[in-house]
Amino acid sequence: MSIAVTPVKLPIAAPQLSIRGIEFRSIDPWRPPADLPSGLSRATPKRQAEFLAGRIAADHACRPLGIDPGRLPVGSERRPVWPPGVIGSISHSDNLAVAAVGVRSRCAGVGIDVEKVNGNRRTDFLVPAIVSEDEIAMLRDRFGSGLAALLLFSAREAIYKAISPFLSGRLSYREFLLTGCDSGRLLFARRSRKTAHRHLPRDMSVLFARTEDYVATLYVLPAVGTDTAPASPANDMASWT
Repeated sequence: MSIAVTPVKLPIAAPQLSIRGIEFRSIDPWRPPADLPSGLSRATPKRQAEFLAGRIAADHACRPLGIDPGRLPVGSERRPVWPPGVIGSISHSDNLAVAAVGVRSRCAGVGIDVEKVNGNRRTDFLVPAIVSEDEIAMLRDRFGSGLAALLLFSAREAIYKAISPFLSGRLSYREFLLTGCDSGRLLFARRSRKTAHRHLPRDMSVLFARTEDYVATLYVLPAVGTDTAPASPANDMASWT
C-alpha cells in the first residue's frame, strides 16, 4: 500500500447505510498500486492517492454489511461499479476520504460528498454557476456567505450522485431549489416534475455536518415503498474523531 490511513468517525449517519471515513497520507517514495485503472496510470501521485483512499474507505464501509467489494471497477462517468444488489457513493477532499454503502432493497440511490472548507477553489469558479444569491441569503446569517455556498454546492453534488444512475442525460444542478434549513438538514424541492426517474421525490432532505475543516452532505434516494426520511440529522458543528 502506498498510503497510510487512519479511520475517522463521521458525524453523519443514515440507518439504511454503512458510512466510513479515513484520513490518509502518501508514503514516500510514492509507488503507484499495480492495479490502478488504466485511466489513472499517468495521473499525479495526489490523484492516485485519492483514488486509492476512496477505495479503502469503500472497503471499510462494505465490511460491516458482510460485503466484499473486490476491486470496484470504474464505470460510466467515473462512478464505481458496485457488486450486484449494492449501492454506494465515494467522496474525497484534501486528506479525507469517505464512503456510504447500502443494499438496493433499502435505498434506490445514495450520494455522499465531502469538501474542504479553507482554500477550496470551488467557491470561486464552480459555485457561482450552481448556487443563487437568493439561496445564499437564506443561509448567510447561520453560516456566512462562503460556507453557505459550499454547503449548497456539496448538497447538490450529493443529490446528483444519488440520482445520476437513473438519468438519461445531464440535469442542471439548479433543478433543485433550496426551500429551507433545519437542524442538520438542507431542504430542496424540484423546480419541475420532469425527471427520468419516476420515483424521485418532489421534496428532498439532504443531511449535512460541518467542522472547522470540512463539510459533509448525504442524500438517500428511497427505495420504492420505503419511508422518504433519510436519517437522523447531524449537528451543525461536530468533530471528526
